[in-house]
Amino acid sequence: MRKFAKKRVLSVIAGMMVLSCILYVRDNTGTGYLPSPLPVRTTGAPRLFTTDKESTSLFRQFSDMNCLSVQVADPPRRFPERDLFDGSPLCNTTHPCRPKAHTKVILLTYMRSGSTFTGDILSAHPDVFYFFEPLHFLSQEKHTVFDYLGLRQKRAGHNHKSYIMRSTMSALLNCEFEKIDIDTLSQFHLQHSRSTKPYNDCLTANPGVLGVLRCLHYLYKACCSAQVLLSKTISLGAKMTGELMDSDPRLRVIHLVRDPRATIWAEGRFHVYKQKDFKTFVVTFCERLLTDLQNIKAIKQRNPNRAYVVLYENLAKRPLILTKELYNVMNLPMMKSVFNHVRNKSMEGHEENCSMCISKADSARTSQEWRLHLEYDKVKYIDAECQQVYGFLGYKPAESKAVYTNLSIPLHTWPEI
Repeated sequence: MRKFAKKRVLSVIAGMMVLSCILYVRDNTGTGYLPSPLPVRTTGAPRLFTTDKESTSLFRQFSDMNCLSVQVADPPRRFPERDLFDGSPLCNTTHPCRPKAHTKVILLTYMRSGSTFTGDILSAHPDVFYFFEPLHFLSQEKHTVFDYLGLRQKRAGHNHKSYIMRSTMSALLNCEFEKIDIDTLSQFHLQHSRSTKPYNDCLTANPGVLGVLRCLHYLYKACCSAQVLLSKTISLGAKMTGELMDSDPRLRVIHLVRDPRATIWAEGRFHVYKQKDFKTFVVTFCERLLTDLQNIKAIKQRNPNRAYVVLYENLAKRPLILTKELYNVMNLPMMKSVFNHVRNKSMEGHEENCSMCISKADSARTSQEWRLHLEYDKVKYIDAECQQVYGFLGYKPAESKAVYTNLSIPLHTWPEI
């Protein structure tokens, strides 16, 4: 008898749990239809839609009113967010977006090279959709998603990490967010862009996978209505960028480079490497930078008007002139609001004791202050290892400590590339 009562209690509890799930879905989707469950995530890896069929099915269930419409007693509740589209259907795999962007730009750069400052300037125009560091999570080797997908993609002749990163950038530059992994669509960098902040705010109020699906319309609307799609990344190489450009004639690249000595010093301050690994890091960085410069030069030979190299020191010294040139690259006019924004950020900003802040009272001097802090013996080591890089970019080795610490003496000339 006791055994029978226990079974009955468990049965009642299970029934209540099922009913609660159905009511939750009904209240959140406007229908009593319960979609098929998502695959269980058993590791810390990003959740990827591994097949087109899977992503299409998922987005039809949660993003398309027609697919959610079923015979129920009460009419489905309308999503209030859909009013933002003036009654038009939400962009998804059933109703694909038609991005009106005439230009797509990758801001290719390195950590602590002035990229946040530059990205902020380039995204100041209201017709720019700006995605900040889309490859942040995918660039981490520790994510087991690469182990999970590695075997299948190696059989297909792909390097699994490169394949996923290239696919993610391609999807982003075509407003195909349904093809991007969940971690990328929920990373903290989304708060740093005017274009993605509304989506990030919505996601904060609606956490989880269902929150991503509920809030994605903010990304679709901003991306599909923009004249220019811009993405800043420190995780993409110039070779892969060239491959993306070969398949998309509207894609351009701005290669932002800072004096290697400044970049290496700043990365050391932020513990990107340990001081005992200084020499190894210098060799690796200089080799990476040289490879990128060689690939950018090859891209310029194939596509003379689609690849540009910008020295951060020049941008910091002549912000208004260089910004106008970069806006010409993006085929956008230099609006008065952009002019005022650049002037405030680079010439009239408040004094700040903050190395991560964008606004600087004197951006030209700020870009050179590393020369007062990096030890001269380390400067000489970088000069020796980056000699070929200097040839491309016009940087000069420090002849003496007196020259090196005198900020009135420039350490660069016009670049070769």
